[in-house]
Amino acid sequence: MDEESFPRGGVREQTTEPKVKKDKQDKKQGRVVEKNLFGEVEESKDKKKRKKGRKEITKDVSKKTQKQTKDSDVVGKINILTPQILNKKSLYPGMLLLGSVKAIQSYSLTLALPNGLSGVVPIMHISAAYTESLERYSQHHEMGDTVENVSTLSELFHVGMVLPCRLRDYNSAAGDTKKLQLSVNPRDVNGDVQPASLQHGMCIYGSVSSIEDHGYIVDIGVKAVQCFLRHKQAKKFIQQNNHGEGLRVGQIVKCSLLMEGSRVDQQAGRNQVINVSIDPSEVGKHLKESSSLAFSALAPGMRVTAKVNKVIQEKGMVLSFHKLKGVVHKSHVPLDLQTYTHRQEVSAVVLAIHPLLKTVHLSLLPHLVDYAGLPTRLFDGVKVSQILAGAVVRHVDKTRGVLLKWEDRLTLFAQLSNLSDNPVDNVIAAFKPGDTHSARVLGFFHMENLVIVTLRKSALDEKYMQATDLKPGELVECTLKSIEKTGLQVQVGSKVKGIIPSIHMADVTLTNPEKKFTVGQKLKCRVLMVNKKRSVVFLTHKKSLLTSKYPVVCDLSEVKVGMELEGFISSIKDFGCFVTFYNNLQGLAPTPLLSTEKIAYPEKVFFPGQIVRCKVVSVDPANSKLKLTFVLEGKKAFGGQDVFTEFNIGQCMKCTITNKNNTGVDVELEGSKKKAFIPRSHLSDFVDLCHALWEKHKVGDVIETAMFWHKTKTPILTCKQSLIVAAKEGQLEKSFSDIEPGMMLPGVVKNVQPYGVFVEFASGLFGLVPNQYGTDKRLPDLSAVYRQGQTVVAKVVEVNADKERFLVSLRMQDCYHGNSEIGLQITAAYLHDRQQLLAIEMKAGGVRGTLASTTLGSVHMATIDQVTDLGVIGHMEVTGVKVVAVKDNVKGMDISVGDTLHCVVLYIDLNKQCLEVAFTSQLVKDVIKRYQAKKHTEQAKVSQTVKSCVLMVKDDYVLVSLKGHCRGQLAYLPARRHWNDVLEKHQYEAGQENSVVIKSVEGGVVLAMLKIHEDRERDEEDKVSHTPTHNLTLGQVCNAKIRKIFPDQVYINIGGTHGRVHRTEMADSTVNGTSPVDSLQMSQEIQVRVIGFRDAKTFKYLPISHPHLRRAMPECTMKPSSLELGTLPENYDCTKTIVNVGDHVVAFVTKVTSQCVHAQLNQHISGKVHTLYLSDDIQVLRSPEQHFKVGRGYNATVIGLENKNKNLATLSFRKKNPVVQQGKATLGVITAINPGTGLNLQLADGIHGTVDLTDILNHYVDNPTASFSLGEIITGFVVEYNIIAKRAVVSLRHSREDFAKPKDPRISSLSDLATGKVLRGYVNKVSNQGLHISVGHGLWGLVTPDCVIGGRDLDNLHEHFSVSQVVTIMVTSVNKDTAKIQLSMLEKNTHVPVVLKSAARKRNISISSDVDLEENEKVKRSRKMSANDDTGKEVQISRKKDKKIQKDQNVSSEPEKSIDSDDIVEKKAAKKEKNKKKNQPKDISEKHSQNVTEEKENSESKVVKVKKGVKVKERGKKRSSKEQTEVEEIKAVSKKKREMFVTEANDKAGDTKKSETKEDDSDSGIEVKVVSASQETMVLDVEDKFSWNSDFKLPVLGKGEISDDESESEAQPQVKKTRDEIRTERIAEEKKLYQYEMQVLEGDRQPETSDDFDRLVLQSPDSSLVWLRYMAFHLESTEIDKARSVAERALKTISFREEQEKLNVWVAYLNLENMYGTAESVRAVLARAVQHNDPVAINMQMVNIYVTSGKTEEAEQLFSSIVKKHSGNKQVWLKFGEFYFTQGRPESARKLMQRALKCLEMRDHVDIITKFAQLEFKLGEPERGKTMFENTLNTYPKRTDLWSIYIDMVTKLGQYEDARSLYKRAVGQPMAVRKMKFFYKKYLQFEEKHGTESHVNDVKQRALEYVEGLQEGS
Repeated sequence: MDEESFPRGGVREQTTEPKVKKDKQDKKQGRVVEKNLFGEVEESKDKKKRKKGRKEITKDVSKKTQKQTKDSDVVGKINILTPQILNKKSLYPGMLLLGSVKAIQSYSLTLALPNGLSGVVPIMHISAAYTESLERYSQHHEMGDTVENVSTLSELFHVGMVLPCRLRDYNSAAGDTKKLQLSVNPRDVNGDVQPASLQHGMCIYGSVSSIEDHGYIVDIGVKAVQCFLRHKQAKKFIQQNNHGEGLRVGQIVKCSLLMEGSRVDQQAGRNQVINVSIDPSEVGKHLKESSSLAFSALAPGMRVTAKVNKVIQEKGMVLSFHKLKGVVHKSHVPLDLQTYTHRQEVSAVVLAIHPLLKTVHLSLLPHLVDYAGLPTRLFDGVKVSQILAGAVVRHVDKTRGVLLKWEDRLTLFAQLSNLSDNPVDNVIAAFKPGDTHSARVLGFFHMENLVIVTLRKSALDEKYMQATDLKPGELVECTLKSIEKTGLQVQVGSKVKGIIPSIHMADVTLTNPEKKFTVGQKLKCRVLMVNKKRSVVFLTHKKSLLTSKYPVVCDLSEVKVGMELEGFISSIKDFGCFVTFYNNLQGLAPTPLLSTEKIAYPEKVFFPGQIVRCKVVSVDPANSKLKLTFVLEGKKAFGGQDVFTEFNIGQCMKCTITNKNNTGVDVELEGSKKKAFIPRSHLSDFVDLCHALWEKHKVGDVIETAMFWHKTKTPILTCKQSLIVAAKEGQLEKSFSDIEPGMMLPGVVKNVQPYGVFVEFASGLFGLVPNQYGTDKRLPDLSAVYRQGQTVVAKVVEVNADKERFLVSLRMQDCYHGNSEIGLQITAAYLHDRQQLLAIEMKAGGVRGTLASTTLGSVHMATIDQVTDLGVIGHMEVTGVKVVAVKDNVKGMDISVGDTLHCVVLYIDLNKQCLEVAFTSQLVKDVIKRYQAKKHTEQAKVSQTVKSCVLMVKDDYVLVSLKGHCRGQLAYLPARRHWNDVLEKHQYEAGQENSVVIKSVEGGVVLAMLKIHEDRERDEEDKVSHTPTHNLTLGQVCNAKIRKIFPDQVYINIGGTHGRVHRTEMADSTVNGTSPVDSLQMSQEIQVRVIGFRDAKTFKYLPISHPHLRRAMPECTMKPSSLELGTLPENYDCTKTIVNVGDHVVAFVTKVTSQCVHAQLNQHISGKVHTLYLSDDIQVLRSPEQHFKVGRGYNATVIGLENKNKNLATLSFRKKNPVVQQGKATLGVITAINPGTGLNLQLADGIHGTVDLTDILNHYVDNPTASFSLGEIITGFVVEYNIIAKRAVVSLRHSREDFAKPKDPRISSLSDLATGKVLRGYVNKVSNQGLHISVGHGLWGLVTPDCVIGGRDLDNLHEHFSVSQVVTIMVTSVNKDTAKIQLSMLEKNTHVPVVLKSAARKRNISISSDVDLEENEKVKRSRKMSANDDTGKEVQISRKKDKKIQKDQNVSSEPEKSIDSDDIVEKKAAKKEKNKKKNQPKDISEKHSQNVTEEKENSESKVVKVKKGVKVKERGKKRSSKEQTEVEEIKAVSKKKREMFVTEANDKAGDTKKSETKEDDSDSGIEVKVVSASQETMVLDVEDKFSWNSDFKLPVLGKGEISDDESESEAQPQVKKTRDEIRTERIAEEKKLYQYEMQVLEGDRQPETSDDFDRLVLQSPDSSLVWLRYMAFHLESTEIDKARSVAERALKTISFREEQEKLNVWVAYLNLENMYGTAESVRAVLARAVQHNDPVAINMQMVNIYVTSGKTEEAEQLFSSIVKKHSGNKQVWLKFGEFYFTQGRPESARKLMQRALKCLEMRDHVDIITKFAQLEFKLGEPERGKTMFENTLNTYPKRTDLWSIYIDMVTKLGQYEDARSLYKRAVGQPMAVRKMKFFYKKYLQFEEKHGTESHVNDVKQRALEYVEGLQEGS
């Protein structure tokens, strides 16, 4: 729509670049360049003069002066009321425009402006509130804090939204290619609007700035004005535009101002609040014509009613509105200009406002005038480049183009240049109205509602007009435009640009593509992907893809499992390869599916861009995941070639680095010239050194020793010293067949997963370490202790030969057996690899090379640069290298900045490029002395024991300085015991002195170990060496004597050799519930057979060929079946005994859970008995823990084996196992409860069962699953059973016979449903689509929202219906093909009314009194409840505490009675029965209550409040004369009666004080609120305070004031009051004051103001309870400072004698500061509290506050300071230990106990150990607790309290056998008679509860023997 431009903003600043090209073009086309817009045509020489003049002005005059001059010049020359089109030349900075959202990006909006212009709105110019949200989100996100997410632009805006905007910046020299910079911030758009200009009904755009409880705060950008949008006014807009979701902060809405009858009064410092509406019906109204409208009040988008002032043909119109004038260009006039007449009234909308010329541009187009805030889609069904056939010419404009109509709904516009390929001389003659043409869409003018088209034949014949015309997978021909590094730039057709990436230029990677391709060459390609944002097409020139016969898939929905596809590898990861197909569809081929051969490193087999054929394994559309495999039938496997047949696993060789990549280094083997690969993680045993070595290695570097690790197509080598040593010792396995359980294998951590760790072993073998085998102590996440590439040693625990998989363990208890040499090997390996790294750095030179050349332990001069609390920093005198010394290495030194001192180098830190040194004078002297007398100094020798001092502790070693004759020499100690030692490393501290044993001296490096570790290992070896030898052989039968009895085994003596018999080897069968150990006695002689031998140190079973077999402990059996055998079978091995299905075995219970019972068959085979197989008695199944005891034996049958090794058996204790059959009853265990679907069951034989909601009961009830619980055992009938899938459908209906005639029949299939059938079902799901109803198993129907309640629109179904609710429905349609069921709940269909949640509330009246405390608690829980009366109105009732009110005898003839509990019960019963007569009132308040209740039946929407019989108010109604009289009578209470009130109040003083902390429930009276059902609103329940729905009470009117609400007072003149009336009022005021005092006195009135609390604290100044309530009162109002001041007042006021009261206030003060203050304020208050209270008590309170608020770090720090200051207080240590245990840090607690024992006196040690042992039982490791108790009892065997606690702890664990053993030991101790009596009594109670009758008799027999022994002794 280009035409001559008429800029309204004056002459803009021009760039100095002359437009010579344009001038020449103008001359060629015969155009004449104008000097000014309305002047005469001048010659070109005048134009040159004008340019020259401009240049002079630019040089001599400032820009500001120039701009002002031009602006004033233009204003004087331009006629601002001439309709002109808006184009880029007519724009001006600051101009206001109306635009439409065209596109939404992540960080900007694109707006369509008039005349096809477009602009960009950056995300920071949306609104002020949105910008603040973004900044707040960015700050919190950087700090790692959690913050509410900010809405995205796509959530705030929609395409088609019409928005006003301001042009922020515009540079005419930028050309049409640069988009305009816009702002839609209301403060920019409406910033010039004055508050006084705002009118009712005016439409203005605003932004949501905050979300409140009852609406939204809207910022319209007008100063001193704030708008409030109620939920009611936004409801319709939210439903239509926001899909039911509330408005968001930053969302821009079109508002209509609701300020009828009021104007904005601007006051200094105050904001005026205006209500607004965004209801489309309100926003759609026009602004009414008023006397005047300020120009500054205009804004784009404002609708006005205007009158035609002037019609200018071929240009437009001039309109007048609100005493203003505006222009309308003809492009914004919907009809012909001839149809408009003078003074004709039209509806218009403001389109643009020029800030300089004050010109208002209007539009009459309907889609803009009628816009009501909801986005419109103008061009649905039409897209760019689409061909529209049959477009009819409507109008021809010879200066602009042709207007056409298509399908009578879209207006098309073809510019003159787009009418034909050849110039058209006579447009009017060539295109006549009514002619039909085909047009092709070029674009859209959103503001004019025009489709821009072209009629040129060349454009119609063009195949591709834009990138989106091409489809992925399509074959195209393109022309090569240029060759770039990233690929080839091509052009498809004449319009579309394309890119061929470098990896897609050919099937192989091209290094010199210019040799194959030439510019202009035609290429045949296939479309890979279309980038719509960049309008670019990505193509491939790979011949394999061009000729591929495999299907082209572009979307995941097109992919099917089993389909073979062809794609290219786009990315290679450790876990597999990503394959990309067309349209950027990606799939993953995991490493195991890459080939039939094992591929450990995929990057060595595949390369990016490689074409691969693959097969679809699985498709997951929900998660957009596609799983592939490269393993295809008939296809050669990848990575299968093995070219290294001459090398073996474990062979070492020398190699040279040929290439380096991210994953490792490629090497060439010396001599053979063959290629191999060393992964980065295999460069060293230490992960940190691996990366450092990889960085320093260069091409050409020689690696002296690398070992063959894995044979593949590209062999894998390793440089790990531990693996090389293991290979030399023959510990590497070469194939899976060599793997056996119990083997120790060195390996490397390959990957860490949530379920375990994968370890790589030699020959490409991989083992899995489950989480339970990762560490000795179970950790939730093993990635915290294991890293990829870490060296470990694993023990094989299970081997699956069928799947070639095996499980390994990394636990220290499995892999480490006290060999201290392993720690030395680790330290030596670290020093070796680090020395290699230093050698490489020395060759490289530079600063790091200087560092590497420094000798460890050498002495240098250093200058101090900085002294800190952590140490000192300085530099070397000679080299200038930075040095650092921690405070432990400058201890005892007085060092200042600038000092030059000697230092000893301890560590070279290459990463930080510094040296860690020690300045300790003694160390420096010793080292210097050793170096000076080097020849005469004695060196450290192996096996010597010397003293040492720890200098530095690192993760992999400890550096110490030696003492004695080795003084001045440094040595290294191991920091870890084993490669797997990741939890408990040796604990060292700097300065610690130890005795060490020299173990190695090589090359000046001294390795040593602690002497205590050496001694411990020697002691263990001595135990083994001193073990007597024996001549026992396998299978030998011999006699033995029982030496010691334990619950699970007995130790025996076989001719001086100690042996063992496990309980599983004692009997072939047993009596259920007994143990064969019970029948054995000490020193009893038995016959046994030797079945194996165990190592005395490691307890491992040894083969018969083992050299230490003669010193091993024999393992024996007592089974009669084994003793009867003549000899054991050949090759018998007790560790490999197996069981088979059907075998009868004895199972000993080890653990009882709700799901199963764990048992032990022998030492190597365990079993599980699922709940259903425990017993035939269902009562036993429901409580297995009561019937199956740990340690007891039971006869069982093997019914299954759960793994191939047959070491885990499935057992049954039942005589006849349950069987699942269709139509039969069965038992099931509930495993899951889903209220929406039903129950999940575990049936027998591993079958899973489901119970649908409709199969639970014959008569449906709401929430039928509520009565069930997890683990419950139930009985049901199997309705359906799928044997293959092992799935069953179970029904819990009472019987099969009842199925025929139940109230709710069972629906089993679609055939049971017919259209029109009425039935009941359960709500399965509530969504925006409607209600999903379950009508039978697997049958669900949908009730759409319009089929719920007729004639009523339910906004949110979630508020009215809940899951598992019973509803009545009618079947409206059944589609058997799609299994879709449509239902209806309309009452006209079901004849059953629909009950909603909000309308189904029951009447509930809660009354509380002094004598009914239980009811009082109910009132607390439910202060306000709702019910429906017979009239359909909602009644809100609140009953409060009743009181005694007595009347004077002169006032009432009947004596008053107090209300007792019987009266309350009678009243409750009367309230529940609607038709019963109410009791007579007992006092005046009840009488008023009855009167009000009677009146409410005839009233609607009235509120009646009765409180304490004092006041009754009704809205719009005065109190009756009778009620007035009764109220006045109360005022005449006699003085005597008042005294009675005070006496009764004093009697209740104790009760009043107790109730002070309770909530405000004591306000007596009944509050009855009647609300019409149609007026039901949500109530904000603020107790005893403001209520949003309560009646608004006007203040008391003063003299001369008139109330608008009281019409009677207006009609009647004021009458002078009589003396009696005045006296009556005075008495009434006195009575009110008296009643107020009584309420406060009796505690019936809760304080509501600060004055009330001040009165309370005056009455009870020493009561901390009152002060705390006062503080809480201020905290409720978030007045923190006032709460602090109250606390300070309390501390000053409370008497010093009331220590506890003051302590309460201090604790509350600390709580306050902890919640609302800072860390400094907390410390300040705590310091003061410690000074005024017991320090330990107040600190412990502070710890509790920290722990409760989740500040565990602060609590630990405070605990640390407490134990330092009060180290002699054992309670502090105990609390600290308990804290560690509760935080899951038992190791810290154990270390703490050792510290406590050092600090406390000896008399406290037993208590400390006992308490910590109890904590171990409760929160730590019970076995450790047992050990602690055992050690303590060995020292104090007569401490009955220790025995008692120990036994109780064991009993609580359920280890009854161990507890029984302890009882036997305890009663065997020599104790006093009184103590023995205590133990025997406790022993007897234990056996009566947990034992059998025989056990009880045994205790009695022991007691009898003890008594008899006492008598004999006496």
